[in-house]
Amino acid sequence: MILPLSPLAFAAAFVAVLPAHAQTTPRADDVLVLGALHDLHAREESFGYDRLHRLLEAFRPDVVVLEVRPDELAGRTDTPGRPEYPRMVWRWLDESRVEAVAMEPGGARFAELAGAAAAAFAALGRNDPQGAAALTAFDEALETALLAYWRHPSQTQDATTARMVDSHVALRAAIVGPAFAKVQSAWDDGMAEVATRTVQSRPGKRVLVIGSYRNRGQLEDAVRKVAAARIVPSSAWVTRVAGADD
Repeated sequence: MILPLSPLAFAAAFVAVLPAHAQTTPRADDVLVLGALHDLHAREESFGYDRLHRLLEAFRPDVVVLEVRPDELAGRTDTPGRPEYPRMVWRWLDESRVEAVAMEPGGARFAELAGAAAAAFAALGRNDPQGAAALTAFDEALETALLAYWRHPSQTQDATTARMVDSHVALRAAIVGPAFAKVQSAWDDGMAEVATRTVQSRPGKRVLVIGSYRNRGQLEDAVRKVAAARIVPSSAWVTRVAGADD
């Protein structure tokens, strides 16, 4: 006896036989918040620069929000700590001609926040060298642990990675002190505001937000508050695209 398929089972069976390109075609108004790995792209075999490029190509955004300053975006400059931009993103941006928005503060606001953060870390080094050394060691240990955990590119975008990063953020704020925590909060809030404003002001547009593995969860949470129905879970998206590649 052959039982009829339930609607859910039928849908699953239908998706399974779709061509790979059909399963990875985004909707016209989807929003994806993707976490780049910065210098870890060169160390994580499953998610190198080529993989990042394929993800951008597969999503085909109308608008992209980038973790760079306005002057870096305008000049396609070097981006210390974010090697993916000179290595791949700037070229992809020029070739795709997609609208781009800088998410980081620029000008006087950048100088203000960066100066305050530098002063807080300098004070930590003078007043608590053991704390400063512990933070450096923890940062290195976090990268080592993440590289050990990541076995599939989708894991770079998942909740476990976000929780591991959040623990580092909390410890750093506690050790460096309230002055730094205030600066970090202002920086994060400013980027989230740019991301959410861009999404809200472009209904019907496919928007890609490129943060990093260190802030992807925060940015996705912020965007979800204003456009929950449009969010594409990044871990699931990476799984779909990786499956199509294979």
